[in-house]
Amino acid sequence: MQNIILIPVEDLQNLIVNIIREELQNHRKKVSDPFEEYPELLSRSQVASLLGVSIASIDNWANTGRLKKLRIGSTIRFSKADVIEALGDLQKYQRDAIGRHPP
Repeated sequence: MQNIILIPVEDLQNLIVNIIREELQNHRKKVSDPFEEYPELLSRSQVASLLGVSIASIDNWANTGRLKKLRIGSTIRFSKADVIEALGDLQKYQRDAIGRHPP
């Protein structure tokens, strides 16, 4: 035989909200930082791999100032913090470019 429990609607709503909140917190703990495995200074190929673009795009963005490059002797490196910061700017730039060219 099944037992039926009657509870007020507000209590049910609070119970659902608390369960969802708890699950979201557990999920956030499981999601790792996608940049965590990368070193603090990145090569062009590492940045290209991280952003899913070609090395030519990285060179283009570095030469136009969209991505800040560091020159260490004859080697070019990118700060992971700068790449993460530029990622938001690049996404905004791409959204703006898409908005200017309707399909």
